[in-house]
Amino acid sequence: MGFLSRLENFYLNVLRVLILVAATLALIVVGLGVARSVPMLSAALGPKQPVIEASGATLGDFVAERNAQGRPVGGDEQGQEEPTPVAAPQNIYNAAVLLQGYAKNRVGVELATDKLTAVLVEKRDSIPTAYQERYGDSLNALANQLSESTGRPLSWDNVGALLDWHAAKFKAQADEIENKKAVDRVEGLQSLLVAGGALAIFLLIVFCFLVVKIERNLRLVRTVAVDTLPGAAAASQRT
Repeated sequence: MGFLSRLENFYLNVLRVLILVAATLALIVVGLGVARSVPMLSAALGPKQPVIEASGATLGDFVAERNAQGRPVGGDEQGQEEPTPVAAPQNIYNAAVLLQGYAKNRVGVELATDKLTAVLVEKRDSIPTAYQERYGDSLNALANQLSESTGRPLSWDNVGALLDWHAAKFKAQADEIENKKAVDRVEGLQSLLVAGGALAIFLLIVFCFLVVKIERNLRLVRTVAVDTLPGAAAASQRT
């Protein structure tokens, strides 16, 4: 019995070590999963302030791209637009005023500011809602670059192409940011699920450890109780 008891205690010790190692690993996985989900949780719980600069969408970039394609940007078209009343945010209206001044002073085209504003609002509406205000600021900056330019003026057709190009660049960057956010959300949820599973495993392992610990303590209690029974010492001496 002595040998079997020692063997049993050995296996219980091995089991206890394995349980402690497994519990530690599970706890580490919980920590890593929670850490990886922090950006997703911060984005979900914190204030939503999308940031986008529309980099690579300046007047110089547009002219360089068109020249590389062998498509000249100059011209002297003239035209007339009918006014169309439209409500627009201040940055869009400012951009329309700058473009109207450029068309008149540099291209020789008379345009109604209201009609031009309506066109710019339509372009803004093609941008995701969360980024429309920033698009208006970027468009205003682009119109200001065009107004302050001193080189060969763009034809009005190419001004329209510039506006389309800028809107496409901005929308592509906004879509890229939204796609990245979607991927981050999925990865964050996956990390939370992994952390939750690891936590459940950790709790199960701790429960098993407590069961083993209780069983060992009960075994010691029974051994002490048997040793204290009357005649236990004499029986031990006879064996």
